[in-house]
Amino acid sequence: MATCPKCKEELPLLSKICPVCGYVVEGDQNAPHANDFADALEKCLYQLKSIPLPSFMRSMAQLSFVMLPLIAVYMLMLAIVSSAGLFWVLFVLFAVLSLWVIVKKLSGKLGNDLFNRQFKEIKNEYEYHERTAKRNFGKSKEVTKLINDISSEISRIEEERNAVRRKNLFIWLVILIVFFVSGGLSIFSVDKALNEENTIVGETDKAVTPESGKNQTAQWREAMENFKNSPDYQDEYKCNEEAIKVISMILSAGEEEEAENLFLESCMGKVGDMACAMLFVEHYKTAGKLEIAKIFVDRCTGLRYKSDKKKLEKLLK
Repeated sequence: MATCPKCKEELPLLSKICPVCGYVVEGDQNAPHANDFADALEKCLYQLKSIPLPSFMRSMAQLSFVMLPLIAVYMLMLAIVSSAGLFWVLFVLFAVLSLWVIVKKLSGKLGNDLFNRQFKEIKNEYEYHERTAKRNFGKSKEVTKLINDISSEISRIEEERNAVRRKNLFIWLVILIVFFVSGGLSIFSVDKALNEENTIVGETDKAVTPESGKNQTAQWREAMENFKNSPDYQDEYKCNEEAIKVISMILSAGEEEEAENLFLESCMGKVGDMACAMLFVEHYKTAGKLEIAKIFVDRCTGLRYKSDKKKLEKLLK
């Protein structure tokens, strides 16, 4: 093995610099000195320290390429269940955003991706200078100590970044779980409410029957007058609870036009108007009057919720 002409120490393989005294073998004036490697290592450490830690908001962006498509699917399910135009608009919006963040993710420009890539590149550069310094100055105590100190500091920075990243990821996962669990319960509640409306309508049709021996016309007229004179008639929340009973009586008497007039003039637009409207649709469908049912649905332009008209149209199919 080659030795240093000056101090007679063994030279590392392929090295032209003595790791003990720094003598340059064969007079290579361009060979790097220990100070050059020290400066390169210190520069890498400074650059790594300058890279921002993974932030909470950038971590959200990091998850957005998964979160936004899931929200889009959730909005689609709500739109299908409720037939509400707002949910269809939100579905399209989140679908477009999903495509955008997926493209950003594939290009490496989403959230913390850019800073993570910078950290990895600078760390690779540091490892290159570290290996070169060890090869040329491995026996120098000063160089070895400097490498050990900087390597320990870089390990600490890397662990800090990983800890912050894990913390942010955990928080956002908890938020996502809560969001989608509550979203699932909302979808279940909407579907259950729609089923309950159908059940209420069916049970009302069965429960409200004319009293035997009493003129049906007189009965429903009396019930309608009592209803119009009651406080519930003006109450936005209670009106349709009583209206369902009265309308069922009028439909049972075959006075469909009177029932429609009562609904359109006094009930539509108030809480529970969908349940009243469903009474008419079910009544006409049972009687085989599908065309009249379609005409009635077309007249329901003032329902409290615009999406309810689409639900009525679905019942006609």
